[in-house]
Amino acid sequence: MGLMQKHYHHFLPITWYERSWYQRKSPEKWYTDLILNEILSGARESGIPTERIFLRDYAISPCIGCEKCRKDLTCTQFHDGMTLLYPKVEEAECLVLGSPVYNYNVTSFMKSFIDRLSLL
Repeated sequence: MGLMQKHYHHFLPITWYERSWYQRKSPEKWYTDLILNEILSGARESGIPTERIFLRDYAISPCIGCEKCRKDLTCTQFHDGMTLLYPKVEEAECLVLGSPVYNYNVTSFMKSFIDRLSLL
């Protein structure tokens, strides 16, 4: 069953671009943006509500592995941008993460975001 054949009610694509790369229109930015735009377009055509989040607009501290979230069921170590993003992620039925590749991996902002999702 393809992505658009499923019945998603809320679709939350998340991406991050370093501002200097974004301004220079780098190939990494362009391809990531192109792919996410196509996915969003298909979702909207299928009547799926979408919201695009740019991680650059949020201050997200990296996980320090304190494990407090396991006991408290939420990250109580930091009160940062993730506090605003957790409700959006919990509401979404589908997440699409997009990131350029730096040093054979996602950006540090995307890595921090993914690490901080471990409690969900």
